[in-house]
Amino acid sequence: MPKEKINVAVFCDVYYPMIDGVVKVMESQIKYLKDRVNFYLFVPEAPKGYVEKPIGEVKLTRVKAAKLFFIDYQMVTPKLDRKFKKELKSLDLDLILIHSPFGMGKYAIKYAKKHNIPSIIYAHSQIKQDFKRAVKFNFIVKIMIWFTMRRYDKCSMVVPVGEGIKNIYLNEYGMKNQTYVINNATDMKYLENPKLVNELIDKYKLNTNKIIYSFLGRINRLKGLWLIVDSLKIVKEHGIDFQMIFIGEGQDRVELEEYVKKQGLENDVVFTSGLSCRDEIAALLQISDLFLFPSLYDTNSLVQVEAASQKTASLLIKDSVTAYGLEDGKHGYLTDYDIEKYSNRIIEVSNKENLKRMGELAYKNMYRTWENSHNLLYDLMIKLIEEKKN
Repeated sequence: MPKEKINVAVFCDVYYPMIDGVVKVMESQIKYLKDRVNFYLFVPEAPKGYVEKPIGEVKLTRVKAAKLFFIDYQMVTPKLDRKFKKELKSLDLDLILIHSPFGMGKYAIKYAKKHNIPSIIYAHSQIKQDFKRAVKFNFIVKIMIWFTMRRYDKCSMVVPVGEGIKNIYLNEYGMKNQTYVINNATDMKYLENPKLVNELIDKYKLNTNKIIYSFLGRINRLKGLWLIVDSLKIVKEHGIDFQMIFIGEGQDRVELEEYVKKQGLENDVVFTSGLSCRDEIAALLQISDLFLFPSLYDTNSLVQVEAASQKTASLLIKDSVTAYGLEDGKHGYLTDYDIEKYSNRIIEVSNKENLKRMGELAYKNMYRTWENSHNLLYDLMIKLIEEKKN
């Protein structure tokens, strides 16, 4: 282990005020490793008036970007930002850490190659699904995946956030680079704050005598949110008294709210904002009896682990990437991506005593903290730095 802190530049195409799993992974890495690593964070520019949220990084540089109307994210333009290039050039870097393969990632990969610096790139998401939603034509999607995988192949190491996404990148996307799996976890601990819990129950007019379901994350069609609404309509017709909490923002929120009304569930569903207060998120997850997450898009999602941290079990889709390695009845509940089967499983398990018991099992078997994951990342960074020096 080196006596001095190492210098690491972190590149990503998304950052606060946008909140997603990638931002939370990146934030936790910086918070946990800041005593051993000098981090220099390069991310898209923020909206005017946004007040930065310090997370312990040595230096944060915002890079010029343009909002893309058809997706949640911005298109970062590092080549056009002289201030950014000057800042990057002034650094004496040991390693580059990349959290997306697009604008910032593409620039970072070329910079690492040119300056002979080792680079680590994370495999967070099923990019094929993003591409298919954006362009529709399969032959264009294939070309986009080919070019993206070539970027992954140019890095020193690829870090998939789970075995499931590793298999997709190697076997479906055609990536050829070496990999080192580091599973996602959470910094969230079981919340001991009954005052906050009661405040949120009052704020959102929640009735804890009812079964309370929840979802946390970006409001995006790819996450199976319409399946949740369709399933809950059947659950209501079956006579189960419930409330549903959607926690998050995203490009499809307005459309989802309209669909909830169309299905006659507006009095049963609560939409919160994209909460940045971790304790409030923990409280809402703790209030919930069951976390609904029928996503075929996510890879090794943080939110199911965060739900488990509050002793709340999840209903996931069996054979999905985010449910890779999980067992029905041990880590939570699994069923098929089908309205009838998903709604039937909700009805089957919607008993407060049973859900409390499964929540305890989820806490025991699925909850994991970042300590082990970030130590693995640090050891990998040191290994690659030493290999490059030798």
